[in-house]
Amino acid sequence: MDLQELFNLQTKLNNETFLKNDCYLYQVNSPRLEILTGTFEQLVTHIKTKPTSIVRVRIPQFNSGAWLDIDGPESWGIVQDWWLNSYNLAQRQETSEFTDTTNWKWWRSKVNKKDANHARVEAIDELHFWMSKCILLGLNAEDIDRIYKKKNEVNLNRQEEGYLTKKDDEKEIK
Repeated sequence: MDLQELFNLQTKLNNETFLKNDCYLYQVNSPRLEILTGTFEQLVTHIKTKPTSIVRVRIPQFNSGAWLDIDGPESWGIVQDWWLNSYNLAQRQETSEFTDTTNWKWWRSKVNKKDANHARVEAIDELHFWMSKCILLGLNAEDIDRIYKKKNEVNLNRQEEGYLTKKDDEKEIK
């Protein structure tokens, strides 16, 4: 299985999650709201194209049923930021769960609580949310491959030269 296939699987999972949790975009039309989209993939398309029509977004913030009105192209950045932060927080939570599968508490008695299989599952959970962030940022498998290789070269140079101060050596990575 290649990375693009994983991206496709993640998009499918996100689409199903959006539909199951009522994460919809609505076109604001008088006198009613018309469903514009109900999938993650369609949300990503709207973030990329930034339509100018007024749209209402239902976001599942702590099951509050909160709505956000999008009244122009610049507002789509708000929606993207909300989802990026949500996926980032979810990934951080999975990282915490991964940490709990290891013996990181040095002050405790040396009880072996390591569960390698559970650690693997948590690492994959982290990957799910990482991939969702990449998709929202418009990255595909080819982008990841290209950018990773360039960033890896920067990191290797930093190791060779000593990385004592912040440098502007990431500006050209695209």
